[in-house]
Amino acid sequence: MESSSFERLFGVLASPVNTFRSIAERPTWLIAFLVVSLLPVVPGILALPKMDWEGITKAQLEQMDVQLSREQMEQRVAITEKVGPIFTYVSPIFVAIGVLLFALIFWGAFTLAGGELGFKRSLAVTAHGMMPLAVASLLAVPIVLSMDKIGAEVARQGSTLKSSLAALAPEGANPVLVSFLSKIDVFTIWSLVLFVLG
Repeated sequence: MESSSFERLFGVLASPVNTFRSIAERPTWLIAFLVVSLLPVVPGILALPKMDWEGITKAQLEQMDVQLSREQMEQRVAITEKVGPIFTYVSPIFVAIGVLLFALIFWGAFTLAGGELGFKRSLAVTAHGMMPLAVASLLAVPIVLSMDKIGAEVARQGSTLKSSLAALAPEGANPVLVSFLSKIDVFTIWSLVLFVLG
C-alpha cells in the first residue's frame, strides 16, 4: 500500500483500490488538495498571452444564442479582456472551494446513510478522486505551448484538450449540443469512477 502522500498521487491513478484502502486507514489530503487546486492554473497562465478574446466572446455568445450590436460586442470583448486574466489567477480559489464542497456533500450523504466516513476521509477521497483533472492540466501544457492563438475553437469545446464528445461534433453543430457534449469528458468520467471506488 502507498505510504506517502506523494505515492498516493500516482497510486490513485494506477492502483485506485489499494490507494483508497490506504487512505481509509490513514487519510491524508493536503498534498492532493494543493495539486488539484493549483495545477489547473498553469495552462491558464501559459494561455493568457495567446488568447483571442474577441473570438472567445463571440463563440460564447453564439452558444447562448445572443445577438449584440457592434458597439455592445466591443464592450463585451473589452470586459472579457479585463476579467479573463483575473479569473485565471483566482481559479485555484474556486477549485479549492469546489473540492471542499464536494467533500462536504459526500460526508453529509454518508453520515445521513449511517456511515462513519468523517470529513477528513471524505476530503482525502475527494481530493484524490480529482487527480485525473490534474492529469488533464498537465496534458494541456504542451498543447497550449504549441498553439499560436487560442480562440473560438477552444471556447466552443470548453478545453484545449480534445477529450470530450464536443471534439466529435460536426462543424456547424448546434451550439447548445456542443456545450452539452463538452461536459462529457474523459477526465471527468475518470474522476467519477474514482469517486465510486473511493
